[in-house]
Amino acid sequence: MSLTSELKNPDSKISKLIDSIIPASEAEKFITDHNKILSNASIIYPPSDSDLLTVGGAMSHAFYRQITGNWGFDKPTMAIGGMDRTMSTSERFSFFAIAETAKTQVQKALIALVMAYYDGVGRGRPDRELKKVLEANVFSRKTLPTSMPELEQSHPLLNTIWDIANLIESFHLGWVDGLKSDDIHINATFAGSSLVNGADAQMISNGMLIDIKTSRLKAPFTKKDLYQQFAYWLLDYDNRWNIDEVIWVYPRHQMFLRYKLSETFELPKRSKQLLTSKTNDRKLLTY
Repeated sequence: MSLTSELKNPDSKISKLIDSIIPASEAEKFITDHNKILSNASIIYPPSDSDLLTVGGAMSHAFYRQITGNWGFDKPTMAIGGMDRTMSTSERFSFFAIAETAKTQVQKALIALVMAYYDGVGRGRPDRELKKVLEANVFSRKTLPTSMPELEQSHPLLNTIWDIANLIESFHLGWVDGLKSDDIHINATFAGSSLVNGADAQMISNGMLIDIKTSRLKAPFTKKDLYQQFAYWLLDYDNRWNIDEVIWVYPRHQMFLRYKLSETFELPKRSKQLLTSKTNDRKLLTY
């Protein structure tokens, strides 16, 4: 089972462990309050045929580019691992060079899609339709298209690219400026990741879990979203990342919501229980 599968199963050991830490009433109130804030936002809605899963994958890379000023080519990420497995050294450096020329929102959207594609390759799930789009609009060109009219118009992901570019445009309103950092780790893994057959967080920065959500719903936050980040906290049982904050980033809502775990859930009052849980989670989670 993966962490996603574990959290879908209310009887899984990690779900029960989190249930024992966060009272149901606290979790329900947190989810309700979180969604209430989001429901007041003005949403950037996607075109009806935008591939929302693809958008979500691309936007995590676009967000990273926005807050660090680079694409993370020097990081040991899933995307770079996918490139290492399938591209020659000259092909990688050629792509890195063209990526650094990306200035317009459409160009950044295309590079973010490349990164999302190779993230899938790194996980053993390559998207062949997306690869066709990238071959037509990135890899077969010496320069990146600068605007939508310059793209190959016949492919079904055209509005997906437009959707990503539109969300990237919202970054220039300054709503993510407070998150800029030079110390961000993509696809961060944990001491307990192997206990759930693999678990990696989108990003971690200075003890903060960062999760990018591109839902079109006005109130998209669920118990699963909460439990997923809390599961990362538990799986970090050696405190490698010293996690005590979670930030959920909502490009469509043009806002992020930030919480200190130890204050939001009154963790210090249960410090003995949590210490026991984190110390023994290997025994609790192993089947």
